[in-house]
Amino acid sequence: MERNPREVYLERLKKSSKELVISNARLALEDNTFFEFLLELAFKNGVEEAWRAAWALDTIANFQPDVLRSKVPYIARVLPSIEHKGQRQCLLRLISRYPTLDDETEGYIVEHCFNQLILMESVGYNKALSIKILDRLMSKYTELQREFVLVLEDMMSRERIKSVDRLAKEMLKKYK
Repeated sequence: MERNPREVYLERLKKSSKELVISNARLALEDNTFFEFLLELAFKNGVEEAWRAAWALDTIANFQPDVLRSKVPYIARVLPSIEHKGQRQCLLRLISRYPTLDDETEGYIVEHCFNQLILMESVGYNKALSIKILDRLMSKYTELQREFVLVLEDMMSRERIKSVDRLAKEMLKKYK
């Protein structure tokens, strides 16, 4: 009896390793049905394999950014609703691979990144990535530089994460 392709695809996402993720990304570039399956799964909450689907999409964006460029506005809009920290991390990293986007999409990204810095439950990697993304966008949105400084100062007063503190201090020197 032949298995449903979705079951086969889901099976590919059961295990986690960099090699498997690269393999899944390559397969998705060759098999549009698998690519669409990854796109659907990567934005679901409560599905164990969703973060691996997001990781595969981030890997695709790393290999061939143009493949996912048109999806970035959607990703930016749904990112705040993603519950799994690893899944959110992969999607945020995917977004960071696109230095220029339309104003509306950048607005969603700026809001999400500020929220990552404010929320205590946000993991260090997401905070660091958010700082880097905001730094890149501050030249375009100079009116937000003061708010960026205030958020960084507040974050540093509430929590200590060495890698994030170092980056935040660097940004404070740059924008103060």
